[in-house]
Amino acid sequence: MLLLKKILSASLLLMVLAVATSCMTYTYADARQVIPADRSIPETPFPTTKAAQPAEAIGEQPLSGMATTPQPRPTTLVDTFTAALVPLPCQASPGLLDRIVEEAMKANMDILGFTGEASSIAHVASKFPSNSTLLDSTRLLVTDLKVLDAESPFVVASLDSGKTLAIALMDIQDSNVFQSLLAESTEEAWTDTILEAHETRKAHMEPLVQFTGNYPLLVLASLGEPSGDDWFETAEGHPYRIPFAWPMADLLDEQGYMDSWRLTHYDAETAPGTTWELTTTGSRFSERVDFLLVKGLLPSETHTVPIGPWETKRLPHEQRSAVTGTFIVP
Repeated sequence: MLLLKKILSASLLLMVLAVATSCMTYTYADARQVIPADRSIPETPFPTTKAAQPAEAIGEQPLSGMATTPQPRPTTLVDTFTAALVPLPCQASPGLLDRIVEEAMKANMDILGFTGEASSIAHVASKFPSNSTLLDSTRLLVTDLKVLDAESPFVVASLDSGKTLAIALMDIQDSNVFQSLLAESTEEAWTDTILEAHETRKAHMEPLVQFTGNYPLLVLASLGEPSGDDWFETAEGHPYRIPFAWPMADLLDEQGYMDSWRLTHYDAETAPGTTWELTTTGSRFSERVDFLLVKGLLPSETHTVPIGPWETKRLPHEQRSAVTGTFIVP
């Protein structure tokens, strides 16, 4: 056993001497002689993390007094205008007409369209001697916009921005079919009466059907009949309405005219937009028969404003409301 330990110790000592000898065979001095003094790979500096300074423009001189704060980018202004259609009550007294004109002036609308009886229109026209266009005895357009052309039923005007706008003022309420419906008692009779009246009424809309202008168009129209959309939505439980597509609204819709009221109010129940009420001894009609129609314009808001009533004790009597709107010109 003792002999084995001596043999192992001698072997371990020989291994240590061999390793030590092998480690010392290549010294640092030897390496200095082999490695050249100059670097074979060029030294590359580490990239900087500092932001680069902008180079000065050649020949550019600083402007004296130039602000150093960032300037906001210019924005494109959106053209808007306001308009109102004012259907005058039948047999309105001069006093009532004066009050209507006074309220219309206070509203400061860009465009005012008046429809009604010839005597009422003449009275209102006398209050706007310098900025009104009398299209015929029942239609008066008032605007402070620069009028470029006028040929009934159209007026072409220039907005403050220089953009051109076409305006049409229509009035066919003298053929209001509701007067005929008072004598009818069945749904079939109502339908026949409405469709028969439409054959003569639609001739008045021919200028709108034939309109081919390139300008945005606003139509202020006293049609004397409601929209079928209103009737379809409210027919259930209503005392006289039926699910019926009134033909005039359909005709204008087919020609691309959009109903501003329906674009800004989506429920005929909660926002009926009534502009005409007729109260008789046996019934009461309440309808939206005055419209602001658009082509190439975007209505942003519309409202109704009651006119009168100037007479409530006598039957029948009617209540009218104006319809107003704000429009965006693309």
